[in-house]
Amino acid sequence: MRKAVIGTIAAATLLVGCSSQPEENSMVGPTWQVVSLYTTPGSPDELPQSAAGAARFVFGESSIAGNTGCSPFQAAVRFTNGEEEVATIDASEMTFENIEYMDTSSCDGGSQYVHDELHGLFTIDSTFEIDHLTDTEIVLTKADSGIEPPSIRLMKQ
Repeated sequence: MRKAVIGTIAAATLLVGCSSQPEENSMVGPTWQVVSLYTTPGSPDELPQSAAGAARFVFGESSIAGNTGCSPFQAAVRFTNGEEEVATIDASEMTFENIEYMDTSSCDGGSQYVHDELHGLFTIDSTFEIDHLTDTEIVLTKADSGIEPPSIRLMKQ
């Protein structure tokens, strides 16, 4: 009996060791929380205290789902590197192909501000450059938006 248990543990250890681990800098899967939002020169990028932790995203290989702090949303996106469509791990940009927002009837204050800013940034055909600062932090910067483009800093939860 003891040999069978030890054999089972050894086999399980080998299987775990051979299983695929999440790739470094992978955006797909975990929840990403918006921790700062820069939209206009001269304005602070901190979120209003009442909205901290409310805006969150989950990336798929061709989608984003989340909440703006007031409204759930879902979007189809295309991840690219140059002109080539690639997996998120290799992407330097993402472009919104469509987006759908749900009801925002019970929102106000700081959460409404964050919602309005994200709603204005996330539109069909808007493109964002993706900068992986660390394994747990990325910045999305709106492409072709002038000298000080809007950006969103996200932290992996």
